[in-house]
Order: sequence, then C-alpha cells, then structure tokens
Amino acid sequence: MNIKERFINTMEYGGFKEFIRKLFYLIFYKIQNKKTLNFVKKKTAEFGLYNGICRNENIVISMTTFPPRFKKIGLVIKSILLQRFKPDKIIVYLDGKTTYNDLTEEMKAFQEYGVEYRFHNETLLKCHCKYFFAMKEFPNSVIVTTDDDVILPPDWLKSLIDSYRKYPKAVSARRVHFMRHDAKAFLPYNHWFDQYRTIKEPSHLLLATGVGGVLYPPHCLKEGLLNQNDIKKLSLECDDLWLKCWEVMSGVPVVWAYNNEVALGETEAEHEIALSKLNVNERKNDVVLKNIIDYYGLSLKNFLS
Repeated sequence: MNIKERFINTMEYGGFKEFIRKLFYLIFYKIQNKKTLNFVKKKTAEFGLYNGICRNENIVISMTTFPPRFKKIGLVIKSILLQRFKPDKIIVYLDGKTTYNDLTEEMKAFQEYGVEYRFHNETLLKCHCKYFFAMKEFPNSVIVTTDDDVILPPDWLKSLIDSYRKYPKAVSARRVHFMRHDAKAFLPYNHWFDQYRTIKEPSHLLLATGVGGVLYPPHCLKEGLLNQNDIKKLSLECDDLWLKCWEVMSGVPVVWAYNNEVALGETEAEHEIALSKLNVNERKNDVVLKNIIDYYGLSLKNFLS
C-alpha cells in the first residue's frame, strides 16, 4: 500500500485528525524502533525460556527463516531471548534443504539460551512454515508467531499474552487491518484500513498481519488449515489471508492486542524478497482472497456473523 493510498484511506475513515494521529505515530514508531534496536544491541543475551513454577499456558514462539537471512537474524533471535515474559519454547523451523552446518556460529550459540532448530523434510511451504509445524507438533500449546526480519520490543510477548488472557477464544495480533467492504463484497486490499486501532473487541473483519506477531490459542482452528495441497494450490505466498479464512471457518475472531509499537523495526536483509510488497503492489492479495472464498464457498456474510 503506497503513501497516497494510505492517505486516502486515513482521510476516509478518520479525516484530518486521524491523518495527524498516524503521522505522529509514524514518527513515534521510528523513535521507539531505534530505542529497541539499541537496547537489543547493547544488552547481553540471556536464557530465554520460562523456568518458574507451573502456569496455565504452555507457550511456544515459532518462526521460520532461510539461509540468505542467517547473517541478519541474530538480532531478531536475541530480541526474543530478551522478552520480559518468557515462553516455554523458542523454535526456528527450517526446510529440508538446510542442514545444521548451514547455521551461523551465532545461531548455534543461541542454543545454550534455549533456542531450538527443527529441520523438517516436508514439501516447502514458504511463509506458512512459521505456524504450520508448531501447530502440528504442539496442538495443546499457545502458538505465537513472528517474522524473521523484525526486532521485537521487550514487552512484545507480554502484550499478546495479556490479550489472550482477556480474550482466550480469539486470535490476538499486535497489528491488524480492517477488511473494508460494500453491501456485496470486500473492497480491494489496498483500500482496507491498515494498522487499525478503532475496534477494540474481537471481530471477523480484522485481519491479523504476521509481521507484528500473532498468538493462536490451542486447538482454535480446524484441521483443514494444515492441508498442504490446498495451501500450495490457493495461498502459498500469502499466509495471512489463508489463516484469516480458516479463522472465519473455525468461528474464531481476531482481536487487536493493545500496544504502542504497531510497526516494528526491520533488519536490513541482504536477500529481501519483499513478499508483502509483491502481494500488495501487484494486487495478488485480492486474487488469493477471492480464490480461497470461492473454493470453500464462503461469502461476505461469513465475515459479518
């Protein structure tokens, strides 16, 4: 979504006041992200797993990456280790073409702080790997996903857990879009309200975007979510919309997890595929959403219920 589209959308639903608010937060995010980056760089890595008394939730942080990102992923993993609220597991899923010897020495060193690497042999699922294998391996756990190119503030996980404890039957996300529609269908993706904060309750019209971090309660989604053939046929390059439709089919709404850092700072990846930009700029998201809706016989009414 380019600057012109963001401006038009903002003026439509909030007017000039909302535009000024977003401009303020854009500057605020840049300042906060710089603070987070400096904090992660200066802070010494610490053991990243919970080791206290038993608690109600078993929490797994799951992510995926690939070799071209390895040189830059150290700060990302370190920012997970430095979370104030600790998870029970931190797992990085890697495809079958990657071996342990491909990992950098920095990545290997993080193992003593609780990070695990899983090498799976199933067909490549690209961005879907960050939730797919964790949900299969830990069906009774709370799964929290993050991207491999964002530096997380130290209260990142706490904000998601706080939201989950308040809304245990909803998917919690730190960054959501509002899926705009007319009387018959959804408007094009580029006309949705991005980084939406107005709706504070769970809703089927909120789209969780993975870049901010997303929490999935145990057993919240139907098993069809993990159908590899359908993923590859309908939505291989876009996990957010695939997950959204299965959330609707499972009767699970999305809720925005309150936070003041919706747009997290990104690493300077050497091999940037920019999948999100490809999907947005080339309008691929609209095609993907239509294909999923048509394939499963969904309609706007399903999202409004």
